[in-house]
Amino acid sequence: MRDILIDGLPIMDLLEVNPSTCEVAEWSRCNQSSVSRIYRHVSGCLDLGFRKAGGVYQAHRNQELLLALRQAAQLRRLSKGCQQHLQWVGDPWNGLALSRLGDAMPMPRWWLGEHRTLHLLQRRVIDLAVIRGLEILPPGWENSHSPFYFGDWAAVGLVRQPVELAARPDHPLCRREGLLQQELTGLQVLTASPDPFPVQSRSLQRLGLHPRRLRIDRYCPSQWEGGLAGELLLPTTPISRWAVPHLELTPLPIATGITEMDLVLVARDLLLHPPVQDLINAIREAYRQAYAHLPGLVWL
Repeated sequence: MRDILIDGLPIMDLLEVNPSTCEVAEWSRCNQSSVSRIYRHVSGCLDLGFRKAGGVYQAHRNQELLLALRQAAQLRRLSKGCQQHLQWVGDPWNGLALSRLGDAMPMPRWWLGEHRTLHLLQRRVIDLAVIRGLEILPPGWENSHSPFYFGDWAAVGLVRQPVELAARPDHPLCRREGLLQQELTGLQVLTASPDPFPVQSRSLQRLGLHPRRLRIDRYCPSQWEGGLAGELLLPTTPISRWAVPHLELTPLPIATGITEMDLVLVARDLLLHPPVQDLINAIREAYRQAYAHLPGLVWL
């Protein structure tokens, strides 16, 4: 059982987080054939039916047994008393800050939106996640300067920031001194399909903007770069705009009134464990060091 719990289960966790055996092999410092051999061995021993379906790896049998093993593995990580042993993910736009964490770096993430993040947290595949909270948090989080509890979760705010409308520098509206909200009516804004940000989309449509859908199955900046053509607008924030300097985005001179928050999301029963607290403090400090120079941020 030592082989399964200590050596095999981490490979299966990585495959659920990132469905590329090549990338998992690189992350775990082994070869691709070893990754495939290990997950098949564990799946066969426990009759999990663990395989790739619909673009993701997951077990198709004995879910309760796998969850019990993952709970045991999570307790083992927490008992080590060191943040670098935790399994966690960031969001696609905060890599600059999280690259400062050294041995405590997040696992490689490939998806947009947070439905899958919640699934991985619920299944104890990961211990915590840094996310954008607009799509997850219920009303009331906006002015929260302390942990915000809802359901089984605790949200710890990092920074609050405005959602901006940005375009390429040659967009005619970028040269204006100011814009009125009614001037946005009918303008096209680039959004992902399937839509991982329904709350944001509805807010943008209330401003009169018309969505232009671009299919995104895996986050890749080059897809946005290729899609942002002509007079299309892109919803962004100071941090996400800073994260993709090659796009040369310029914010339009108008406030959307939409606010986002970067936060740490963790199961409330894990929040007070010392390794979790240590990692949250390290993430907060990394954010401040990376983004303190950006305008419009409210630190939490």
